[in-house]
Amino acid sequence: MLEHKSYIDRWVLFQLLGYIVQIGERERMVNKAKRKKKRQENKKNNRPENEGIETEYLTPVIPIIVYHGLKKWEFPDHLSNLYQCHSQYKKLIPDFAYEVIDLTKYEDYQIKGIVYLRVAALVMKYYFRKDLNHKLPEILSLLSDLIQQKTTLNFLEVVLEYIGTNKNIDEKAMIVNLEKAFDKKGNEIMHSVADKWINRGIIEGEKRGIIEGEKRGEKKGKIEILSDFSTMFFIPQNSLHLSAKKIHKIY
Repeated sequence: MLEHKSYIDRWVLFQLLGYIVQIGERERMVNKAKRKKKRQENKKNNRPENEGIETEYLTPVIPIIVYHGLKKWEFPDHLSNLYQCHSQYKKLIPDFAYEVIDLTKYEDYQIKGIVYLRVAALVMKYYFRKDLNHKLPEILSLLSDLIQQKTTLNFLEVVLEYIGTNKNIDEKAMIVNLEKAFDKKGNEIMHSVADKWINRGIIEGEKRGIIEGEKRGEKKGKIEILSDFSTMFFIPQNSLHLSAKKIHKIY
């Protein structure tokens, strides 16, 4: 289970607890449906009702926070630390821990895996840094061999929308970065992305040149481009490996 944070949130443990409960409830619903189906099959085949039905257990949920804020993450790593009580009651308090992956602590070469997720992680790593504009061409160029694919353009649309929420990156800077990353194709790519933004209602008005006309309506907050982040695990040399196996924030 992954949760993305760009700021320090002392109460994130309760947020994670809510996810864990939801995941468990959903798994129990699925298991209940399976048991019901199995009992119906047993009845139909004149077998004992509970034949083939084993004791139910829940799948462990591993909470992971993907963090890329400016401040150091120094908040409690156990839910029980948020409670104030006598030690004799500690055993009665619900508890769990979580892992934190702080992207700012990794060198660029240590972030490995499939291209889409490397780009997402690197954009998040540099989002609050002054050198974001300088690093963008290098980061986006990782997609250069895939830019002709529709899925890549869709992914790039989301990435650019996220980058666009940074007040230090305007449209002109975005185009320059795209041209550097994709060999003078920045204008063309920005046209295509702008068309999608217009159709989605993010930008209304006519498209003249790159993007002209009145912008009505604000972007709907920062997009959590890691909401479908892949399974994470550490490999030698303390590198962050991003695999292609897809998981969701909610099970």
